[in-house]
Amino acid sequence: MTKQPTCEEMSSTKVLLDSEHWINFKDERRELLEEFAEIVHEKDIEVLFSHGNYIDLVKYNQQDKLSEIISEVVTTYIPAQEYTGNSYEFDTSPISLVPDRAVRERAREDTEDFGEMKTLRFLFRIGDWELLQEYKEGYSEAIDYLRSVDSDYDESYVKALLFDIESGVEQFSYDEYGDMEVVSNVVQAKRIGKYESNENIDLNDIADLEIITHAIITNCDFLLIEGKWQRDNVQLVESVLDELGSTIELEVTNDMDEFITQLRETQTSSNSTECLSETS
Repeated sequence: MTKQPTCEEMSSTKVLLDSEHWINFKDERRELLEEFAEIVHEKDIEVLFSHGNYIDLVKYNQQDKLSEIISEVVTTYIPAQEYTGNSYEFDTSPISLVPDRAVRERAREDTEDFGEMKTLRFLFRIGDWELLQEYKEGYSEAIDYLRSVDSDYDESYVKALLFDIESGVEQFSYDEYGDMEVVSNVVQAKRIGKYESNENIDLNDIADLEIITHAIITNCDFLLIEGKWQRDNVQLVESVLDELGSTIELEVTNDMDEFITQLRETQTSSNSTECLSETS
């Protein structure tokens, strides 16, 4: 896997799609997929595929067709991150989506001559659903505890726990931490307050947080999200960027037609080269 290049080296328009829209491309919007692919290649748009997408789609039926669609337009794969330092990991191979190092290296050997589409099919088939369930259970317990802290106190106490600082400290400098840790923790802290007190946490919630976090740390230009969460996710992204004092522009929408229109109207390369690390 590779570390993200410097801000000055990044210029292409970046987009990240929620898993629902990959499924829609397969099930309902095949004609729009062709237009999307045309725009991506014509304007040299960088399409990202997040580990959050993999979490969502590993349990979905008919991944063979999804693998064909994804491999046609995705440029860059964003694996599970350690959220340390000031740069993120990315890869041009879907193998990086496998979080377990030993399984990943075995998969790399097994798919050496497969090509991207066949490799994706293989990865979806070997996805360890039981492992994901175990991760979900531990994550749910942590979220339930943080939710109770937010209810009894406030967001500053949640952030104190996430950053492992003295409980109740309301003001501290994010400069003491790496950009990746800051974004990940602030996204989680902001999301905690949006959960209902009795809401069950599932893998879709975990995947959504990963996708949103990855859209921010990669300085995406567009994030196409699931419709039913639009308001919450738009507010979440805005509040995170406001808290970090960032002026990067991330357009969040749930309308696929609007998304395609906006991409059609973009320049061949993005005019914005500002990085989150320079503004947080």
